[in-house]
Amino acid sequence: AIVGLDDLAPASAGCQFRVELDGETAWQSGDVLPNTAPVVIPELALKGHQTLSLVVDYGPRGDVGDVANWCAAMIRRTP
Repeated sequence: AIVGLDDLAPASAGCQFRVELDGETAWQSGDVLPNTAPVVIPELALKGHQTLSLVVDYGPRGDVGDVANWCAAMIRRTP
């Protein structure tokens, strides 16, 4: 997946993206701000896990009209 703020987000926007596997953080973005380039999430091994959660948290400025995008998120089975 690729994550980032939408072009409609105000200049004061900011958020953090997180992928959780079975309730544990498997990946996190840190602060994503309007001037941050889209962030590519690396491939994560899902084998042996029961749940997958895609989470968006408030950034450093709280809820200020954040518009977060998850793009091209997919689960792929490999042989």
